[in-house]
Amino acid sequence: FEGTRKEGHAVQMAFYAQHQLEALNLKNTVLDELQDHATDMTETEVRIVLGCFLFGGEEVDKKVRVLSGGEKSRVALAKTLVERANFLLLDEPTNHLDIQSIEVLIDALRNYSASFVLVSHDRNFITRTANKIWWIEGHQIKEYPGTFDEYQHWMQKREAATAVTTKKVEQKPKVQKVRNNADDNRKRNEKRKLDQKIEKLEAKITAKKEEIGTLEAELSDPKIAGDHEQITRLSNQHLDLDSELSILEEKMESYIEQLIDLEG
Repeated sequence: FEGTRKEGHAVQMAFYAQHQLEALNLKNTVLDELQDHATDMTETEVRIVLGCFLFGGEEVDKKVRVLSGGEKSRVALAKTLVERANFLLLDEPTNHLDIQSIEVLIDALRNYSASFVLVSHDRNFITRTANKIWWIEGHQIKEYPGTFDEYQHWMQKREAATAVTTKKVEQKPKVQKVRNNADDNRKRNEKRKLDQKIEKLEAKITAKKEEIGTLEAELSDPKIAGDHEQITRLSNQHLDLDSELSILEEKMESYIEQLIDLEG
C-alpha cells in the first residue's frame, strides 16, 4: 500500500476485477450495456465484439439480470476491452468463466496489440498468454523475461541446484580407518582434487548469482521502464547469465555425485 506509480506517456489504462460484475446495470440488455460504454463504436462493431464473447443473435437482447455468473464475467471483460485502452490490468479474469469463455479470452489477449498485466492462479491461462513473469522473493518483485513454462523450468533447475549444494554441505564424511594400500591412496587423491574443484566452483556460482542479482535490480529500476532498447539488452544478458549459471550448477551436481561415489 506504499510507494508510487508513474504512468508512461500517453498510457490509457483499463482495469478489470471481480467486483466489476457488481457494477453492471442489471436493467440493461447485453447490447445496451456495451453500447453505453463504447460510445465511439457503431452497433455493428459492438455486436462483433459481443460475438467474440459468445453473445450472438438474440442473446445480445438478454437482460443483464438474467445472466449467469460466467456470462456476466464475459460482459464485464468485453466492456474492459472496448475501452480503447493501451494498457490493461486484469485481476483473476478467468474466475467464473467456463472453458469456452477462457479460450475466447486467451484469443483476445493473444491478439491484443498493446500491453497487459494479469494476476491469475490459472497456470494454463498464464502459460498461454504471458511472455514475462513477475514473482515476489525476499520482499522484492523480480522479473523473468520469458514464458511461464520457461520460468518454471528455470526455477526447478535453480531449486535442484540449491538442494544439491545443501546436501553437500550437510553430508558428513564417513570416518573409516584408511588401509595403507594403493587403492585408498588413489581415492584420497581423487577426493582432494574434487574438494578443490567444488570449492572453486562454489565461488564461481556465488559470483554468477551476484551478477544475476545486480542485473535483476537494474531491470526493476523504474528509470529504464520506458527504455525498450535497454530492457531488451539487459533481458538478453539475464538469459545468458542464467544459461551460464545452469552449466555451472550441472557441473557442481556432477562433482558432488563423484564425491559421494568415492565416499560410498
